[in-house]
Amino acid sequence: MTPLDPIFGNLLTDLPLRPPATVLQPERIGAAWPTSLSFAQLMLNRIQAGSWQIKLSQNRLDDNGVGEVLYTIDSGDQVFYFVIFSQQLSPEERTDRVIADGWDAAAALCEGELTPERLAELRRNVPRQEYGRADPHTLVWTRGNRSSRFFDYVVDQLAAGEQPDPSVLAKGGYIFRSTAYYGNTKFGLKSYRAFGTDHPLHGSFMPQMLAAFMFREYAADLAEHIAQAKSESAVPLAPEIRRYLGIGNATGMGMVPFVINHPHLTHTWSMIREIPLARAKQQMIDASHTDVGRFRGLLDHCITYFTQDTLDVSHTFAHREQLTTELTQIRAEISGWADWPERPWATLCSWAEATLSVETQELLHAILIQLYPEHTTDLPPYLDNIYQGEPNLIQSVAELQALIKTTYSWVFGTDVEQEKGDALFWYFSADSEEPLIGTKDETKGAWSARPLDIPLQVYKLHCDLQDRDPDQLIGSFLFDFPHHRAIIGRVQSTQSLRYAEIHTNLHHQDFIPLYTQRFQLAQYGMNRFNPQSIYWLRVTLLQGAPIASDVAQGEAPSSTFFPLPPI
Repeated sequence: MTPLDPIFGNLLTDLPLRPPATVLQPERIGAAWPTSLSFAQLMLNRIQAGSWQIKLSQNRLDDNGVGEVLYTIDSGDQVFYFVIFSQQLSPEERTDRVIADGWDAAAALCEGELTPERLAELRRNVPRQEYGRADPHTLVWTRGNRSSRFFDYVVDQLAAGEQPDPSVLAKGGYIFRSTAYYGNTKFGLKSYRAFGTDHPLHGSFMPQMLAAFMFREYAADLAEHIAQAKSESAVPLAPEIRRYLGIGNATGMGMVPFVINHPHLTHTWSMIREIPLARAKQQMIDASHTDVGRFRGLLDHCITYFTQDTLDVSHTFAHREQLTTELTQIRAEISGWADWPERPWATLCSWAEATLSVETQELLHAILIQLYPEHTTDLPPYLDNIYQGEPNLIQSVAELQALIKTTYSWVFGTDVEQEKGDALFWYFSADSEEPLIGTKDETKGAWSARPLDIPLQVYKLHCDLQDRDPDQLIGSFLFDFPHHRAIIGRVQSTQSLRYAEIHTNLHHQDFIPLYTQRFQLAQYGMNRFNPQSIYWLRVTLLQGAPIASDVAQGEAPSSTFFPLPPI
């Protein structure tokens, strides 16, 4: 009997979930798309439902946009502040790296009274970022830069009394790029554990997503401010342009260790995709059902999106032309059905698995999740569940061997016993303060490797268990093999989490970090995955989202689901 899922419990009864061997392949994990259960969308749902009031309460910027800006955010139950310290870097000083010497803007999301003394402390510390110190009533620190390609263009257009051309903006989808959203005790920021369940920003990544939303508002306000300083005939951004603009982001290697170190999150984030997908597959409808028309509408919307898209992906991920072609194949497939199957979406997904690329398959799944919002309404609370299983020291060697064979059989197909399976190692750079990859045969720093080689650890544990008495207890086994304590705890604590482990080896010579990065970024709600190498990529967040004035009125005139440029 399969153990009850410790997070989702009875929610999974009779659901045809896909097997881990399918879901957790690195290529499929790396084909994830944002859904209505992304953290960004959940944050938008919350602030719109509460009609949060957001206003620019203080603007101390000079004509070049240098100075300070303060926003007040009223949730109805609590007031927050978003304070920004703005400067203007030269183009050569701007970088996508997490570690830099300066940024066009550094900002903090705060709660509690914002006294002159506290503002002075923020002024001293926030622009320093990694070298500063936060107070425990500050929730998020962030920073970012004006886009060299788009910010000045927008300013010049507004100053000339014209709106920017949407076709130009579509090449990036943003005019400002952020590089980090720090929270949860880093630099002294407020701990997640201090957020009560009645806190307006309770929940996974809600403070960071609100900070991103505010940075997006600031970027548009900044462009308007500089344009107005340049010309008396300047015009503000049209609301539809503001909504279309997201906030850019660049992300690198630091994403990978986070996912590997939190297997319960890998399981949860996979589950909230697989559950609504399985529910959609169970739908029994015929060709005349209204769901079919809505599905065709979403499908055509995505075809239009990728037809108009200008993002040229050159490696790792599917190019927009391939996605457009395969989406058109989906439309042709259902149009050619003479008799609709009893469960059409299950049939369509099976056909797609045999016919289309993995990215288009997962795009089809995202459409099906979007098609049935009622399938997702009970799932957001599960994103906030923290599960930590306990090691079992009275388990026998035979029982642990059986557990490895059941849940980690994939390990033995990853070349772990060969040299190429242990060719790389991960370390923390003293210069850049980022996780990086080294090559063992070229680098002498393997002694500093971080313990991210999960398949290798499982394999070595398996080998050492082979020679032991099957009845020996694990507590006794650890007296002779204490270095296996961590991996035994991981194997035992994840045994009931079917999607806990991505089936990949971070030490393999062919490992591609982009796959794991994209999985996490999609859950955040980011899109437009633009690889710059196999190690880092650029993305866009909150493109198409409502703006502050929409939120204040509780309106949702736009959508983050593959937003189209305004006409």
